[in-house]
Amino acid sequence: MKNGTGDDRRYFLFFVALFGTALMLAVIACLNVAGLLLARGVSRQRELAVRKALGANRFQITRHLLAEGFVLVVFGAGAGLIADAFLRNWLSYVRWPSAYNLPFEFHFQNDRGLFLYALAAALTALLLSSLLPSLRGSNADLGLAMKQGEPAFSIRRWSMRNSFVAMQLAVSMVLLMLGAVFFRSFLEVAGVDPGFDVSHTVIAIVYSRDHRGESRWSWRDGLVRRVKEVPGVTGVTSIGTLPFMGELPQEPVRPKGDALSSARDAYSVGAGEQFCKVLAIPILRGRDFDIADRSRHPVPTLVNQTLARRLFGDADPIGAQLVVGREKERVLEIIGVTADAKMRTLGEDHAPVFFTPFSDSQLLVRVAGNPAQWVKPLQNALAEVDPIPAIGVRPLSDAAAGAIFPMRVAAGFVGSLSALGLLLALTGVYSAVSYATSRRTREMAIRAAVGATPSAILWTAIRDGIAVLVCGVALGLPLAIAAIRPLTGILPDSVNPWDAVVFSAVCLLLLATGAGAAFLPARFAANVDPSRALRQE
Repeated sequence: MKNGTGDDRRYFLFFVALFGTALMLAVIACLNVAGLLLARGVSRQRELAVRKALGANRFQITRHLLAEGFVLVVFGAGAGLIADAFLRNWLSYVRWPSAYNLPFEFHFQNDRGLFLYALAAALTALLLSSLLPSLRGSNADLGLAMKQGEPAFSIRRWSMRNSFVAMQLAVSMVLLMLGAVFFRSFLEVAGVDPGFDVSHTVIAIVYSRDHRGESRWSWRDGLVRRVKEVPGVTGVTSIGTLPFMGELPQEPVRPKGDALSSARDAYSVGAGEQFCKVLAIPILRGRDFDIADRSRHPVPTLVNQTLARRLFGDADPIGAQLVVGREKERVLEIIGVTADAKMRTLGEDHAPVFFTPFSDSQLLVRVAGNPAQWVKPLQNALAEVDPIPAIGVRPLSDAAAGAIFPMRVAAGFVGSLSALGLLLALTGVYSAVSYATSRRTREMAIRAAVGATPSAILWTAIRDGIAVLVCGVALGLPLAIAAIRPLTGILPDSVNPWDAVVFSAVCLLLLATGAGAAFLPARFAANVDPSRALRQE
C-alpha cells in the first residue's frame, strides 16, 4: 500500500468499494427483473389495450403494473431479510486476528435505521425494475394490438430489453474486474515474504504503572532475563510498534551537513538489543544493537537498504551521521545497514526505515518450534517477575493474519458478488435470446422451409445476442477503469491494476460465457421443425 498519512482515506475507500459492489449487484438484479417485466408487458399488449379501451387511463394501468412489481419486490425483500439474519448470525462468529489481544468482533443489531434502509432499498428496487416497464405497458395501442398481437418494437433487432441486458453485462464486467483485482491483491499479500521470521516469534506485551525512567529499564531487563530462562527461547528484544499495524511515525532524514530540502521521509521503528538477530533480519553492513546503545551519544541507528541507497547511493554509510526531524532536530549515527523488511504493511514496496534503540516491555521472543506452544509458559514466566499479568502473549503470525484479513474479506466478498452478478447477467442474455427467438418462430420456420441451413438459422438467432455482448463489454471497459482508479491507493504496490492480461481475460470470460448462454436457445431455434412451427403460429 502506498505510504503516507492517508490511512483514514484508504479505509474509507475500502469500505466504499465493498458497499459499491453490493450496490452494483442490486443494479444488475433490478435490470434483470426490469427486462423480464418488459417482456411480459409486451406479451400482454392485447390485455392492456383492452383495459385502456374499456376506460382505464394510463395512470391506472401504470399503478396496476407497479402493484405487480411491488409483489415481486416484497418477496425479494423478505428473502433478503432472511438471508441478512443468517449472514449476521454467521458473521458474529468471525474474529479479526490481531497482534494485540483485543476482541475485534462483528456485532449487528436490528434498529429503526436498518428497517428504514431496507425499506428505502426496496422502494428504489421497485422504481428501477418496474417503473419503466409499467410506463411502457400503459402506452398500449388497441388497434395495433388487435391487428398483430404485439407492437412492432418487440421484433426490432435492438430493443429496450437488449439495452437492459447490455447494462447488466457492463456492470457485471465492473464486478469481475474488481473481483480480479482484490483476489490478486490477496494472493500477493498472502504470499509475500515480510523480510523477517514470523513463524518462530512470539509477541509478549506487559505494562506496569510502577516503574519510570531507569527503574523501568531495570524492570524490563528483569523480564527479559526471566523470559530467556524459558526452555526453547533463543532470543528476546523490544519493539516500539508491532509489525503490520499500519501506523509508524514518519520523519524527514538527511545526512548531517546536507540542506533540509534534501531530506527524505522515512519510517521510524524503536528496536531493542539483538533486534535483527531475533527477527532473523540480515545485516548487510555493520552490527546489530546491543544493550549499551540505549545510553550512547550520538544515538546509534540502523537503516534499511532502501534508505541507505537513497541517502548515500553505493557509498558505505557506516559511521555517517543523520539529522532527523525539522523543528526539533536530533543527530543519529549509523552503526549498521539491514536488509529491507516490511515493518508497516505487507503490501508496501521497500519503504525507507531507520531503527533507534528502544527498551520497553513490548517484547518479541524468538522460540524454537511452533510459537503457540510457548504462549502459556511465557505468560507464567512474566507473571513470576511482576504480579500484573501480561496483557498479551501471542504468536507474531497473528499480526500477519490480521494484516491480510481485510484483503481476504474483500477478495471473498467481491469475488462472491461478482460471480452472482455474472450469473444474473448470463441469465439476462439467455432470456433475451430465448425471448427474441420465440417471437421470431414464424421467421425461423420460413427460413428453414425455403432452404436455409441450420448453421445459417443459428447465426441469425445468435447474432443479436452477440451484438448485445459486444456492446456490454465495450460499455463495461471504461466503467471498470473508472471504478478501479480510486482504489489504486489501497492495493499492494506490486499489484498492477491496469494489467492488460487481466482485462483481456475478463473480457474473454464475459464474451465466452455470454456466447454460451446465447447459444443454447439459438440452437433450439436452429432445429425448429418448419411444419410444426407454422401450425402453432
